[in-house]
Order: sequence, then C-alpha cells, then structure tokens
Amino acid sequence: SVVWGHSQGGGAAAFAAELQPTYAPELLVKGAAIGAPAADLLGFTDPATATATGSGFLVMALAGFAAAYPDVSLDRLLTADGKAAVARIGTECNDQIQSSLAGTSAATLLQPGATTDPVLLAHLKDNSAGFVAPGMPVLLYHGDADQIVPVQSSKTVLDRWCALGANAARKVYPGADHVSVVLTAAFDIAAWIQARLGGQPATPTC
Repeated sequence: SVVWGHSQGGGAAAFAAELQPTYAPELLVKGAAIGAPAADLLGFTDPATATATGSGFLVMALAGFAAAYPDVSLDRLLTADGKAAVARIGTECNDQIQSSLAGTSAATLLQPGATTDPVLLAHLKDNSAGFVAPGMPVLLYHGDADQIVPVQSSKTVLDRWCALGANAARKVYPGADHVSVVLTAAFDIAAWIQARLGGQPATPTC
C-alpha cells in the first residue's frame, strides 16, 4: 500500500510516513506522496512565512492549540484584537473567517513576544514533520504559486528528512497554486506510486 495526502492531508501523510514503523509495523507501506503539506507549523514563527497564509489560518491555529494544550495562553500570545477574533471564529465557518480577517496584519493580532514563546514553540515543533525519518520513500510535491501553504515549508521538511538520511524527494511545479498543483502533478504522482508498488527503488533529491 501507499499513503497519499494533500494540504492538511499532506500533513497527515507526512506523519503517517514517520509513525508507521512504530504505530503500525505490521503494514507494508511502500511510499508516501505528500502534497503541499501543512506539516511545518514552526513556519508560523518565521517572519518570512508567518503571515503568508493569512491571519485567518493563524488565528484558527492558535485557537486550536489553546484548546488542545492547557499551557498555551492566548492572553500571553494575542492582543485584544486577536482575542476578539478568536471569540468570533467559534461561530463562523472557514470562508467567513478568511474573509473577515483578510488584509489584517498579524502584528495587530499577536503580542510582540508571541513568535518566540517557548511553550508555543515546543508544541509547534511537536506538531511539525521532519524530525523523525520516514520508514519508506517519500515524495513531496508543491506549486510555487501556492497561496495557502508556503512553498518553502515543504523544502524545510525535505531538508530535515534528508539530514536524517531519509529517502526523500521533492518536486516543485512552476505557476501551480494550492489547488491546481494536484492536477499538474497527477501524472508524476501516479507514476511514482506505480513505481513504488512495482518494487522499483526511489531516487532521493537530497
């Protein structure tokens, strides 16, 4: 079998590739195709990528971390505007959240020390891929015009895996965005999966 996921599913596929040897060693997984993965949450703290996906995702992510981890304090991380946004999104859908926060600077929502908060950083790292070598070959694919998941994030995950000696490859598609890359890359993904199922060795791009 193989694993294939895109966006949030790409993040899930990345973690499946890392966890399979210990979580489900009885399964024979021959590869994982990972598209535009939401897998490097540490990017939220990087000034180069922190606001690339928009303040809507940022606020939703922080609200989720506060719900999941009692030691994440929104009072410590968010301004009054940020806390008001968190209170509001509990009754809104994604499109409403993205629309209402479109153009809102993260600087107006985050406290000055939010991106260096050690508690938040620890949880972001725990929920980021790349710190455990996958138990099978992996293929990362991404469009360089992705407007939702910064293209650098898949490069970051690749570099981490390569440093661990993983069999990892990455292909970037010029002009493809977060959605169109699925169609653009479809033939390559299918060929890569067929090669893994056929027992052919994968070629890393580390």
